[in-house]
Amino acid sequence: MFLALPITNHESRITINVPRATIHVLFAALWLTLALASTSLHAQISPTQDALRLRLSLSLASLDRGIAAGPQAAYQTSANCVVPDPELQGRYFGGCKDGLAEGYGQAIGAAEYKGGFRAGRKHGKGTKTWPSSGDRYEGEFRDDRKEGIGTYTWGPRSVWTGEKYAGGFLNDWRHGSGVYEWPGGDRCAGQCLV
Repeated sequence: MFLALPITNHESRITINVPRATIHVLFAALWLTLALASTSLHAQISPTQDALRLRLSLSLASLDRGIAAGPQAAYQTSANCVVPDPELQGRYFGGCKDGLAEGYGQAIGAAEYKGGFRAGRKHGKGTKTWPSSGDRYEGEFRDDRKEGIGTYTWGPRSVWTGEKYAGGFLNDWRHGSGVYEWPGGDRCAGQCLV
């Protein structure tokens, strides 16, 4: 999520999009700076406060370098990191362990995936999208398969445009209870045989 941040000088006004997390970090740093400054006005600085100020200034400097470097600074391309899913062959950004995607990452190929990886496979919570059709699955994965609770939405270039299923998945298939919705507003809740 991004926030529009207006910046004005004497001659013009521009708006930049800033990640919400960055705004939260900046406000927290400002609050802490003001709190430490007001404390030092009323009492002598303790060694703990001095160490805290040093950590804060180092953190802000690191944040400034990250913002200046742009969004790519947050992720390091892992050229030697393998993601076995044939739809995700291409680029990978994120954690890597023993040559395989591990932890949170993003893989881009014919499809795109952002979420958890374990031993190179999609695992945990994540979102996979297929740009060619616009389809999107957001939910749980286990060993490269949709498994657990999730929502599959068919995209604008799909045969099933606008249809949506939210519920259980097992071994890449809808499984158990869920809600299937059609674009006209019809719904099937429970065990739908669609």
